[in-house]
Amino acid sequence: MNWDAIGAVGQMLGSIAVLVALAYLTIQVRQAKDEVRRSVAQNRGEAARELCMCRATDERLNRIYTKARTALGSEQSDPFITALVE
Repeated sequence: MNWDAIGAVGQMLGSIAVLVALAYLTIQVRQAKDEVRRSVAQNRGEAARELCMCRATDERLNRIYTKARTALGSEQSDPFITALVE
């Protein structure tokens, strides 16, 4: 083999290595994007759950909510909820 043939084989192997690296990076970027989306959705769900639990367990907030509903003329809440507030 002469040096030109060896150089051509080297260039071909280098090109294949670049394509493999690009494919790997594409997969990694896609997985990172999916992980960020999952993390945002999980954080959003945890925040919503925390807000609901805060409203459900804080007596002062429940009384404010009940007063607001009464002032706005909405119907009384469920008797079960009224019993829980009391």
